[in-house]
Amino acid sequence: MMKDAWDDYQRYAWGDNELRPVSQTGHTGVIFGDAKIGATIVDSLDTLYIMEMMDELADARRYVENELDFSQVVSNSCFSFLITQVLVVYYALFVSCRMRQSPFLKPIFVSLVDYSLPMC
Repeated sequence: MMKDAWDDYQRYAWGDNELRPVSQTGHTGVIFGDAKIGATIVDSLDTLYIMEMMDELADARRYVENELDFSQVVSNSCFSFLITQVLVVYYALFVSCRMRQSPFLKPIFVSLVDYSLPMC
C-alpha cells in the first residue's frame, strides 16, 4: 500500500505538500500558506527507511538536499509548522545518524530551526 501511495505522489504531486488521490493533483493545504515544501516527502523519510524502500528514500533525500526551501513558508500556526516539519526532520536526522550515514539533514535541520524561531 505504501509503495502504491508513494508512486502516485511521485507521479502526480511531487514537491507539493500532499496528493489529492481522487483528482490526482497536488495540494499545498493551509498550514504552510501557499508554500510547496514537499511536506509528504519530509514526513515520509522515516517510513521509507523503515519499510526498506531505498530507491524511494534516495529520491526523497535528493529532494530534501536540493529543493527543500523553508523560506517561502508563511504559517498561521507555529505549533503545526514545528510538529510537522522540525520534529520529523529531527527524527529523520536521528535515523540517518543511527544508520551511520552522513547526516545529510543536519544543515537542513539547523536552517529550519533558525528560520522557525522568529516565527514563533
